[in-house]
Amino acid sequence: MSPASLADTHGSITCNPAGAEIFNQRWPDINAAIRAGLTDETAEKIQTGDEMVKRSGMSSAQIIANIHDLSRTMEETAAASGQQAGGVEEVNLSVAVKAWRPAERC
Repeated sequence: MSPASLADTHGSITCNPAGAEIFNQRWPDINAAIRAGLTDETAEKIQTGDEMVKRSGMSSAQIIANIHDLSRTMEETAAASGQQAGGVEEVNLSVAVKAWRPAERC
C-alpha cells in the first residue's frame, strides 16, 4: 500500500496536509524499520527452530541407540533362557534316569 493511499484511508491524516506531508516523508524510514524488525524477528525464529530440530534429532538418535541396546539385551536374555532351559532339561532327564535305576543310586 502506498503512503498516499494509506493516508487516504485514514481521515485524520488527510485532514491535516502538513501531517500527510510528514507521513509521506517518513514513510520510507518507517517501512524500512518495519521490514528490518520483521527480518530480524524471522531470522531469530528460524535459528531457534533450527536449534530445536537439532536437539530433537540428537534425542531421537539417543532413543534409537537405547532401543538397539535393549534389543541386544533381550536377545542375550532369550539365548541365556534357552541355555538354561536346556540345562534344566538335562537335570530332569538325569533325575528321571536315576529314578528308574534305583540300584545305581547307592
